[in-house]
Amino acid sequence: MEFRILGPVEVVERSRSLPLGGAKQQALLAVLVLNTNRLISTDRLIDALWGERAPNGAAHTIQVFVSQLRKALRVDGERPPEELLI
Repeated sequence: MEFRILGPVEVVERSRSLPLGGAKQQALLAVLVLNTNRLISTDRLIDALWGERAPNGAAHTIQVFVSQLRKALRVDGERPPEELLI
């Protein structure tokens, strides 16, 4: 699996681009890729996505985005989604 974050955010698996959702979801993936193997707090993710204009329920929205990204990154049922984004 190849993560491309310079230019348009893209994930390529077996020469196929995977659907990643909207701009905020793609931004979340880019932040996670840039911080691979590091613990990132929800507050830090909220700040990275919305800055000082975070909506009510932003923490829940982050959880939804992570869930959607796990599903999008699951290729042919090979890996459980929780192994893709921990």
